[in-house]
Amino acid sequence: MGKNKNFSLQPQRDTADSAQSEHASVRTFLGMLKLLRTDCISIEIESLALFEIDLNLRRMFLTEHAYLCFHEFLQRKLPHDALAVITDSFQLTYYFFKTDLEGRLRFFRIGPFLTEKMNRKRITDILKKNGLPMDFLAGFTSYYGQFVPLEAPELFERTLLAITREVFGKQVCLERFPGTLLSCAPAEQQPETRVIDDTIENFYILENQLMEAVSQGDSEKALSAFRTQEHLTFFPRSVDEVVDYHGKLTVLNVLCRKAIEKGGVHPIHIDTISSRISRQVIAEESVSILRGMSEKIIQEYCRFAAEYASKKYHPLVESCILYIDRHFNENPSLADLALRNYVSKQYLSVLFRKETGQNITAYVHARQLAHAAGLLRSTSQSVEEIANQCGQGNVSYFTKMFKEHFGISPREYRKSTQDDEIRK
Repeated sequence: MGKNKNFSLQPQRDTADSAQSEHASVRTFLGMLKLLRTDCISIEIESLALFEIDLNLRRMFLTEHAYLCFHEFLQRKLPHDALAVITDSFQLTYYFFKTDLEGRLRFFRIGPFLTEKMNRKRITDILKKNGLPMDFLAGFTSYYGQFVPLEAPELFERTLLAITREVFGKQVCLERFPGTLLSCAPAEQQPETRVIDDTIENFYILENQLMEAVSQGDSEKALSAFRTQEHLTFFPRSVDEVVDYHGKLTVLNVLCRKAIEKGGVHPIHIDTISSRISRQVIAEESVSILRGMSEKIIQEYCRFAAEYASKKYHPLVESCILYIDRHFNENPSLADLALRNYVSKQYLSVLFRKETGQNITAYVHARQLAHAAGLLRSTSQSVEEIANQCGQGNVSYFTKMFKEHFGISPREYRKSTQDDEIRK
């Protein structure tokens, strides 16, 4: 196979013979991981040992172009001084770390790992998922046989974070990336890969596709358009990455705001999400966190579009919904809403249930609990404070109501969302 001028296809492992010339922190890092019986490669940007990254798996059935997904990820997507974790379509989990050592850019690949033991059925499913014939079953079975599944991934990640921070003296955080970034197709499928010309016309075509998908609450299509647009490079960039990201995210916030407005979301809800995101963007100074905010913003706007887009309710029901959304913490009742709209309670009750599938009390409680969940995710307020803000003065009743709705208590919900954020 030929060589790409940007990287070498020959393994470039750090060995004892070359250890003397290595940076001290590299030797320490590799040594500590060796004590954990963890495979790690340290590679320089000029000699990316791409075949070695997945221990020659893709080399069994693909051309060298299959490794360009690694090259693209390492060069363009992998943040500086963040521990990136990614699980590919072959169920292999990798950890990557990139940092500058005395002016030299260094990459580390830790792993790969399996998180569960492989059997014939799982391997068969993996082959089908990746469009590979059953002829590869024996080869894949042998390949997976070299791995011992990682029994406690969360404990391993905490340990790996602690080692990385201690050795390199940097506040390293863990970031999760979608496995699609390492996706590849068999050689005969590769020419079908979509190629977008790097032009301003295509940039705005993709922008319109993004806005249309957001307006419909379709996060999959929206993210696809955004990721394709990200590959276009004709716009100049500022030397200051933080300034770049602040500008880029502010524009994205405005675009998504206009998109959900087109989708029929009421201005009250639009102002809520756009103001909050704007504050988050302005307050954030970490490049690694800003880098990961774009897709989260798109996903959040899509959720808003799906949840709040106008469903063409009867004008009376829509009026009640808007009032509840503004005043849910005041516990508006059927009688209150009937009085405000000059109709009988019986007529409003029947119409509201017919249009929404639930009674007014249930809808009020659902809005209170949705707001409570948001506060549990984004603030450190006590459960009692949150209950009061949502209009529930009885904490015991609020906790019971929350558990019936979400299946777990407010404290358990907060802990689970914090754990999810750590794993991202």
